Amino acid sequence: QDKGRFIVLEGIDGAGTTTQAARAVQWLEARGEEALMTAQPSTGPVGRLLRDYLRGNAGLDGAPMQTTPEVIALLFAGDRLDHLAGQIVPALERGCHVICDRYVLSSLAYQGVEVDEGFVQRVNAHAPPPDLTVFLRVDPAVAMERIRDSRSEREIFENLPFQRRVAVNYDRVMETWAQSG
Repeated sequence: QDKGRFIVLEGIDGAGTTTQAARAVQWLEARGEEALMTAQPSTGPVGRLLRDYLRGNAGLDGAPMQTTPEVIALLFAGDRLDHLAGQIVPALERGCHVICDRYVLSSLAYQGVEVDEGFVQRVNAHAPPPDLTVFLRVDPAVAMERIRDSRSEREIFENLPFQRRVAVNYDRVMETWAQSG
């Protein structure tokens, strides 16, 4: 049996990565292919902790997370490796295509706003590259309008000034990534 393909969609909040990932899975399944849609942060234990943090909620046992941007970068990297081992790699090995809403480049773009990019690269060094990365580039003001129109709750990174910084980082990261590949 052939190994599945690992496809990642990247972009700022409101770029449409979740919508397009779902459409890609539907397209693959309509062709008779097995496909799994997943996202980072994952639905695993570290991913759930990160999602609570991103929503501004308390951490484990209801205690607020007292943390630094470096700790958040480490948690994203740890969640990514856990997600790979527990869900992504097994699916790929059984021939299932995996469509992932964000991956390493999102850590470089998001955590890179507040953390040294070299640190973010090092803590993600064990995450294998996907077979294909699709970058959805959207103007941050348009993305924030989409978020405002479609979500009742916002995450801590979902504000225009921060998204503008992430968009600049994504452009730089994507340029570097394109030149290296």
